[in-house]
Amino acid sequence: MYRLSHILIALALPIVGMAQTATCIEDSSAEFVFNDTITDFSECSTTELSAELIAFNLDSIKVNLVGVENPHMLVVDIRRPEGVCSVRFASPELISSGDTLYQCNQCPIDNWQPIPWYNFSPDGNFFLIDVSGWSGLNLTGTWVVGLSHLGTNFTYNEISLDFVGSCYSAGCTDSTACNYDEFATQDDGSCLVNDECGVCGGDNSSCGGCTDPEACNYDAAATIDDGSCILGGTGVIINILTDNYPGETTWSLTDVNGTAVASGGPYVDAATDIQEVVCVGDGCFTFTINDSYGDGICCLYGTGSYDLTVNGAVLATGGEFLSSEATEFCIGEGFGC
Repeated sequence: MYRLSHILIALALPIVGMAQTATCIEDSSAEFVFNDTITDFSECSTTELSAELIAFNLDSIKVNLVGVENPHMLVVDIRRPEGVCSVRFASPELISSGDTLYQCNQCPIDNWQPIPWYNFSPDGNFFLIDVSGWSGLNLTGTWVVGLSHLGTNFTYNEISLDFVGSCYSAGCTDSTACNYDEFATQDDGSCLVNDECGVCGGDNSSCGGCTDPEACNYDAAATIDDGSCILGGTGVIINILTDNYPGETTWSLTDVNGTAVASGGPYVDAATDIQEVVCVGDGCFTFTINDSYGDGICCLYGTGSYDLTVNGAVLATGGEFLSSEATEFCIGEGFGC
């Protein structure tokens, strides 16, 4: 839940000191008091307040005004932790008045320009500064707020800046987890461990397969046997390099009765090598590769290809076809296709 950290600039009061320990922006006790008069903008020197704050998310800065007349003449300079220079915020009236706000600028960044605040309250008691774009930046450390005013008709009693956001960041706080987040302050239950393949949060599938060299679907790259080994059959190896539209590509393997033995696709990743291994007994089969758009997998929209290998022999290869291309083959003695 968001609360407000309160940085108070109470004018015409004695300085009571400044705490240097870092304070969470959700801690409303983060209060600082100054008696300095807000300087005139023409002096090129602002009345500054600095504080060590902890923040991970920042939505806006609410500037509260008590007894302030002509608040549209107020200029607010804010420098975040590790910021190169201050960002200047001012009323739309001041920004549209000309080049005045560009005076006294010592920022080396190209295209530096003042930013208007928004949501000025009807009663003139506050306005908001949008800093939501800073959420991806470092927000923990030393913040510097500088105030100045234009003209002689600016009067004041009290001005406070409330940082609206959170100093808590959810993530994995277990240092032994593979996705440990050193910046997280609250554990969100997302901690993971490496599987046996060394993949964070994996299911062993990336290195799982058949590790029995006698099986027809033996996978030399597998380090964990997943129980998929098939003995006493012949491996039909289908290699496909997808084109730019892998979702159009499918294939099927049928027996002499037209019964589907195996199928694959459509696929997701373009220009990706895919290998499918199907174990079959002796008999005759038909391998068919399909493209739903009717332009094959080569070569108008990517350089896709396929090949069909049985017992080390390449029985078919290609990529340039229309809607489909079929290859018949037989395995074992006494079969003719």
